Amino acid sequence: MSVHYPTLLSPIRLGRHEIRNRVWMAAHATLLVKDHLFTQAHLDYYAERARNGVGIITMEAMAVHPTTQPYKGKAFAFDPRNPNAGYRYLPPPQPVKAASGTAAKPADKAAR
Repeated sequence: MSVHYPTLLSPIRLGRHEIRNRVWMAAHATLLVKDHLFTQAHLDYYAERARNGVGIITMEAMAVHPTTQPYKGKAFAFDPRNPNAGYRYLPPPQPVKAASGTAAKPADKAAR
């Protein structure tokens, strides 16, 4: 551990969640979404990062309403095929949660 960041790998409490360290993976497009739904490859991607030490994972942006201007690889949070459709907070996917990481999902609503 670096002398410049002595608490980087120490646990921290955020609200009711105990985070195993302060390593935070920023949101970015993985381009693993197919037909606007997350795939097993996508969940595996996040789970691997959680297993290898990332304390918090911010999942990529998702379209929260049909008027959002999506790109080909954007997940549709409102899609009824998504088991969490309509919820503002989506719990971490089980593979990520099982890997002891914590997932945070940014909402994305681009107005027309």
